[in-house]
Amino acid sequence: MAVPTLTSAAADYIASSIPDVGTVLPPTGGPSGSGWASTAVVGTSSGRSFFVKTAQRPAAAMFVAEAAGLRALAAAAAASGADVVIPTAYAARDADGGSFLVMDAVPMGGRVDMARLGDAVGAIHAAPPPADVAGQGYGFGVTSGTIGGSVQRNAWMDDWPSFWVERRLRPQLAATRDDSLIREGAKLCDAVPGFFADAPAPAPACLHGDLWGGNYGATPDGVPVLFDPATYYGHAEAEFGMSWCASFNPAFYKAYHARMPRAAGADAREDLYTLYHILNHANLFGGGYRSQAAGLIKSLLRRA
Repeated sequence: MAVPTLTSAAADYIASSIPDVGTVLPPTGGPSGSGWASTAVVGTSSGRSFFVKTAQRPAAAMFVAEAAGLRALAAAAAASGADVVIPTAYAARDADGGSFLVMDAVPMGGRVDMARLGDAVGAIHAAPPPADVAGQGYGFGVTSGTIGGSVQRNAWMDDWPSFWVERRLRPQLAATRDDSLIREGAKLCDAVPGFFADAPAPAPACLHGDLWGGNYGATPDGVPVLFDPATYYGHAEAEFGMSWCASFNPAFYKAYHARMPRAAGADAREDLYTLYHILNHANLFGGGYRSQAAGLIKSLLRRA
């Protein structure tokens, strides 16, 4: 099925399942998006607009976890009083030839105030897990999601270092099919618990999971907006594994750490969290990311 036809299926859902929208209008802006999903905006005569994502893969493989992640982030934001907008997700469904995700289209284009963004992310991380999540450990209720175009495994585990090894590092290492990376990465996986030896077990925080500069913005009046998550409950420090392309400045971190004080040993763990995303980029894009991953592994092993 062509992307416009999948978008039409999403428009039919909006017309039949979301009340008081009036007449659904033709999509605007034309299909755009990433290599693994396309996007369009569907307006209605009521004035409400909806952001639609479509993909050739089933909803369970692409959009179910994203929709659940948006809802989890919104719940954490509400519980903590975070000054942030999270788009409301309505449905992630299969259609002939693919799947679609429908959410509110949030007006953006405002200047991002980094202190305001840092405060919002810190408030979300500080929110206690909801009752249905508390006590389950680290992971997410949707046990398989995506990080970009890659599978992200989220099945619950009780131990955070084990989760980081088994659900994050080992799958990405295996996907490289690079014998040297896999061999050296296995040594690092064995050493991961040592990076947490002197720290208490981290409280599970609701993470965006893919927080880089392309996944946040601001409304015209400057309220931060978070979108395109790869959500799970994990160590708050892991949120910053994409900070190398997030453009966070000192004002961001000052506001964030006012909510979430920086823990002892955080400096040593930064590269551990960056490695997951560099490995994922190596698997998605190749190029210099593979050698960057090898360098991070070598550096981490020296410090283990």
